[in-house]
Amino acid sequence: MAAAASVQSQNANSYSCNVNRRESLGEQYMIESRGRTADHTVLVVGGDAAMRRSTRETLEVAGVKVEEAENGTEALAAFARVRPDLMLVDVVMPAADGFAVCSKLRELPGGHDVTIVMVTDAEDRDSVHRSYEVGATDFITKPINPAILTHRVLYLLRATVALRVVRESEDRLARVQRAARIGSWDWDIQADVLQLSEEARQMFGLAPEEAVIARERFLDLVNPADRNKVATAFADAVHYDEAYSISYRVSRSDGRECVVQELAEPVVDDSGKPVRFCGTVKDVTEREKAETQIRMLAYYDALTGLPNRQQFREQAGQAVTAARRVGTKMALIYLDLDHFKRINDTLGHTQGDMLSVSYTH
Repeated sequence: MAAAASVQSQNANSYSCNVNRRESLGEQYMIESRGRTADHTVLVVGGDAAMRRSTRETLEVAGVKVEEAENGTEALAAFARVRPDLMLVDVVMPAADGFAVCSKLRELPGGHDVTIVMVTDAEDRDSVHRSYEVGATDFITKPINPAILTHRVLYLLRATVALRVVRESEDRLARVQRAARIGSWDWDIQADVLQLSEEARQMFGLAPEEAVIARERFLDLVNPADRNKVATAFADAVHYDEAYSISYRVSRSDGRECVVQELAEPVVDDSGKPVRFCGTVKDVTEREKAETQIRMLAYYDALTGLPNRQQFREQAGQAVTAARRVGTKMALIYLDLDHFKRINDTLGHTQGDMLSVSYTH
């Protein structure tokens, strides 16, 4: 009886020391993570009730909200209900093991982004490899050390927040690019490949699997008349380490031709050598058409398609200025239709227009 009492006393003291240690560590990490974990939820999944309780106590002291699930079925239901930021999933569970649970979670809406930490035995290396194969983010081994658990979870929660911010920023950028019809691309100079955003890929008429293409494949999409201009812009940008802006025509695989405006600037390494170029590309086809139409209206006669009086004045002025600058002479040839006014007055302006068109063509 005395021996049993002694053992019970030692166990009680040991449990008390572990609890005190968890509380001390929890207070320490609570100070480090204050304001960052209050809105985070961790879902602990495992058939070992003692393990779940111990994990809950450790994380709650650190300021993290904890939910529990005993098996895979409960885990999937709890995930849909609470949408945890992080899940601790024991590999060994009744019915479906942790690998099956992890695989199913990744298939659920929102399951692709949740952080999943597998709990494995310390010597079970196969489980570690298989955990990553089924999509786990990280792993932790049994017996779980409270300090390591708290530090690992808080670190992963911070990383989750950072990743979420990046993805939200990327989503906003993608929406803005779609609205403005602007695509982005990244050219790895050494690998000589371009990575295209979805908007840029669609702009060039490329299939989804062609989001990363060789530069030669990209140049093949450029209208042959503009291909040398684009290739030269690439080469000069690398040689002179300078940003550039260029417009060119793209011949898409669907037969449609569009005009794009491309802006790019270099990204250099520590030695100042360009290693990448980041750029944007914008579909300016409609703008080019509008500008062409404006030029036609401003400088060409709507009936005959010939240069109008405004263009004549500008070109004549430029010719006179050039002749004066180099000391040469210039001549002006003037053609006229005799008695054209009489045709308009007697036969009408429609007949006069027909005569003008036939004469000029």
